[in-house]
Amino acid sequence: MNAEIFYNLLNEDELFYLNELINNKNEWKYRTKFKDFGQYFDSIVVDKNKLKQYFNIITNNGELMVKETALNIITINTQLENSTHKDESDVSYATYFNNDFIGGEFVYYDKNDTPIQVIPTAGLTIKIYKETLHQVNKVKSGIRFSLYTFLQKKQKNIKTLI
Repeated sequence: MNAEIFYNLLNEDELFYLNELINNKNEWKYRTKFKDFGQYFDSIVVDKNKLKQYFNIITNNGELMVKETALNIITINTQLENSTHKDESDVSYATYFNNDFIGGEFVYYDKNDTPIQVIPTAGLTIKIYKETLHQVNKVKSGIRFSLYTFLQKKQKNIKTLI
C-alpha cells in the first residue's frame, strides 16, 4: 500500500488553533524552503504541544517520532514546479484545511506506476509511506493550506554487556 486516506483526525481544539494561525497573518512566522532555483514554498511554524492528540494518532502512540512539521502555504506564486519525488521520511502526512483554491491536487503513484490523483478537501489527510513516488500539482488560484508532517521510526537502543 502506497497511501491511505483519513478524515477529521484533528480534534476541535487543534482545528481552532490551526485555523487561528491561518487567519492571523500578522503572526505568521515563515520557514521558506528552497529545493531548486525558482521553487519555494512558505511554511508557518506550529506549536507541536497544541497538536498532541493528532500527533498521538499519527505516531502510533509514540512508535514514530516527528522529524518535521509545519503549515504549508501554497499559492500561484509559490511552488512553481513540484517534480515527482519521494520524501526522506518513513511516513508522511498531509492534512488539508480549505477548499477555496483551484489546482494543488496530490498525485501519488501505485506499485504499477499508475498515477492516483487526490483532490484535497478540508479535513482530508493523506498518509504516504517511504518510497512512495508523488507530487503536488500547481495551485492555479487561491491559497492551499495543509499541515505536513514527516515521521521517522524510532531508533532502538541496543544494549551490550561490555
